[in-house]
Amino acid sequence: MTTGMAWDGESFGPAPIPARTADDVKAELAALDMAAVRPLRAVAAGTATTDDTDKLAALESQAATLRAELAALESQE
Repeated sequence: MTTGMAWDGESFGPAPIPARTADDVKAELAALDMAAVRPLRAVAAGTATTDDTDKLAALESQAATLRAELAALESQE
């Protein structure tokens, strides 16, 4: 995958997208944790709706994918 154009010393061509780092993935996991606060509060208060539980399920699915990516990145270090 590329983004924009870059000079490689001889000609312009597609600029590569930098590889994601473990810190990038950890930042995304932290953002998902923050997004879970409100629906978790509703669950704890006993006022959760289907939207709250659906949101938590979606966030957990995303987090599981990111945790697997993080494990792969950390095993390469």
